[in-house]
Amino acid sequence: CTPLGNGTFPLSFLSSGLPVDFCWPSLIGCMSCLFGNTSYGQNLSSATVFAGTKGRLTVYRGTNGQDEAFHPVLEAVDLQTHITPEAVAGRLGLLSSGLCGQSPIRTVNAGQISLLVPVADKETLLGLAPETGRLGAFLERCSVDLLQVFTMQAGQRQVLSRTFAPQNGSDDFASVSGISAMDHYMQNHDLWRDYDQCISLEHIAPNGRKHNSLMQRRNDAVLLGGGSTVQSKGQHILP
Repeated sequence: CTPLGNGTFPLSFLSSGLPVDFCWPSLIGCMSCLFGNTSYGQNLSSATVFAGTKGRLTVYRGTNGQDEAFHPVLEAVDLQTHITPEAVAGRLGLLSSGLCGQSPIRTVNAGQISLLVPVADKETLLGLAPETGRLGAFLERCSVDLLQVFTMQAGQRQVLSRTFAPQNGSDDFASVSGISAMDHYMQNHDLWRDYDQCISLEHIAPNGRKHNSLMQRRNDAVLLGGGSTVQSKGQHILP
């Protein structure tokens, strides 16, 4: 990132020294650090970012002057699906009673196809250990990219989630497409009413690693983002 002035920042993303098209966690981490940097962004309420093929993005500072960064969620649409709760429960190794009967399963397109599956409680979510091969074949047959299993804790303003994508070799990540699908689900089922203006989303990996992000409502928009932790400082030069 090389600041151009006037709150404008071109960003390039690298993974293992190689360029990648876009990385949402890196965008949020970079911009939250810049908002906390006196010389570049401390006085900015928003910034313009040019990020690969994503083009021009507007990133906003967190409310109350916090060094957090947010940008609008992606547009999403519901898709017709013939996937039944019983079929999903079976692939997850659950009885149908392990699903949340008050909320339906839904398929949502927010750049990637997400199958959103609410389960009864946190213990059910953490106990999931689906057979990878069967689950991957099932999602491929259903043309689903991401299986998002979640439970909602309104009293704590928190959503706990696990994401499975065995056909891509991963089941421990959070994607901007998946979180945008989650927001779309919540809006369509009037679930924001239980969460006021801010929701904490905690994505849990099988190894216990957690990735936390936030959704905020501002006026008529929903923003996605969070803060970051500086693990090292200084100039880093790639070989």
